[in-house]
Amino acid sequence: MFQVLGDYAKRGIVGSDSTGRLIAIWPWIRFMFPNLSGFNELVDSKKGLEDFVRDSYYRHQKDFDPEVLRDITDFYLQKKDLFEGWTGKTEYPFLE
Repeated sequence: MFQVLGDYAKRGIVGSDSTGRLIAIWPWIRFMFPNLSGFNELVDSKKGLEDFVRDSYYRHQKDFDPEVLRDITDFYLQKKDLFEGWTGKTEYPFLE
């Protein structure tokens, strides 16, 4: 699990490096050369990370026990009633 999370985070950091990658210097280049600029890798990494978090959320939701908090996702599920009036696009505000 942590290996998958680490891989997505590493790809996202490398793909969004603001210290000289082509996409950081010329943001418009992503439209002309999405592979060369690293834009596609950044988008894929972001999607993979979102899928990982979403799957983790649903797995935790399925076997949630408010008396036994295993990690931060369980803590979030315990406190999610605080987000009762949430008006975001998704049903889980931490992915906005």
